[in-house]
Amino acid sequence: MIRLQLVTLALFFGLILVPIFALPMMSGARNVRPPDPSVLATIEPALTFESGGKLALHPTPALSKLVEKYPGFWFIAVAADESDVTFGSIPPEAQVLRLGLKDVVSMQVMLELESSSPTLLVRTVTMPGGTVKIATGGGPTLGVAGIIQAITLTMAITTFVVLAIASAIAVPRFIRAEMQGLSAAATAAGSIDVNQRGIRIPEAELPAEVLTLVRAVNAALERLDEAHSRRERFLADAAHELRTPIAVLLARIETADPFEGRQKLLADVTRLGELTNQLLDVQRLTISEPALLPFDLVELGAAVVADLAPLAIAAGYDLELEAPGTAVMVEADPGSLHRAVLNLVRNAISHGGNHGRIIVSVGEAGTIAVSDEGPGVPPGAEQRIFEPFHRPTPSSDGAGLGLSLVESIVRQHKGSIAVGRSPTGGARFTIMLPRQQ
Repeated sequence: MIRLQLVTLALFFGLILVPIFALPMMSGARNVRPPDPSVLATIEPALTFESGGKLALHPTPALSKLVEKYPGFWFIAVAADESDVTFGSIPPEAQVLRLGLKDVVSMQVMLELESSSPTLLVRTVTMPGGTVKIATGGGPTLGVAGIIQAITLTMAITTFVVLAIASAIAVPRFIRAEMQGLSAAATAAGSIDVNQRGIRIPEAELPAEVLTLVRAVNAALERLDEAHSRRERFLADAAHELRTPIAVLLARIETADPFEGRQKLLADVTRLGELTNQLLDVQRLTISEPALLPFDLVELGAAVVADLAPLAIAAGYDLELEAPGTAVMVEADPGSLHRAVLNLVRNAISHGGNHGRIIVSVGEAGTIAVSDEGPGVPPGAEQRIFEPFHRPTPSSDGAGLGLSLVESIVRQHKGSIAVGRSPTGGARFTIMLPRQQ
């Protein structure tokens, strides 16, 4: 930007200094007052061509006022047919021009101020009847104020032209070139996700004024990644360490002699074990991306129904599978997707009212859904149920991690999950996954 401004100023002063230094050279002497060419606008309306084509003079009020102000004003006008008119007292210096005036296109003569007519101006004007050569003098001249005015006007016009060109062409292109790196940095910043690690804003082609800020943001992102990694390792280690004492406790309760509250204690320890396993699943998902392989949703649905059929029947449900006769292939991690559908079926067993049917249905478009005949999801809770540790009612069983885990798994599979009502009024959770290409 500074270099561009310097170049603009150099061009500006170059265009301004040329006419300033050329003016004394044009004048030819120091004691001169250049004639004012605007006097031609007063002379031309007073000239007309008569019916015979001869040039004639018809004085106008403007011409009369000019003579009153400048008594020595004069002019000679010569047409192409050499017909001419004169006005005022022609000085001797101008008489020599009279015969050769028809061959002159433009001329300006400035003599010493002691001359009877120190300024003489010759110009060619085009009128409706033809071209006319006009020589004039003794009228208004350009004094110091006029010269300053002309220079000021030249400077103003030049400034406007140069700055307009710079503003309309050079500056926008320069700024766009400088901001290309900033646009890429803004795009990268907009893609930052709390669930992704290692994302940094690119520092290439950034303006120096912005580079310091981007480096500070990247350093902050690196510190956040390190803090997240430490937290994830701690939670994973804590959940892993909990599995052994929980398993030991569960085994001791199961092998102990019957005592009051044994079944309730078994249920509580089992729930604690499930929570520990869910915490481990959550940490596995956040630490590493699953490897997506071709996988049949029909096979997955059949495996889930086989695994949970005893639990569903014991709870008072009929667990059924609805699937097409051909395979429905998607890109998936079999282990994590199996856990997701298991969690949906367990959720239906827990909240389905202990009656009716639980249906696992596979669609040819790459969907797998779990529906029940229970009370359904409370109105307004469709999005909150996917939040970690959220439970629809305070008395709900479970820790509130199952659906959050399902949502995380589906997102890692580049799919989506929707919650709605089944045809019988219960809840229906539908996982939609991209089909295998």
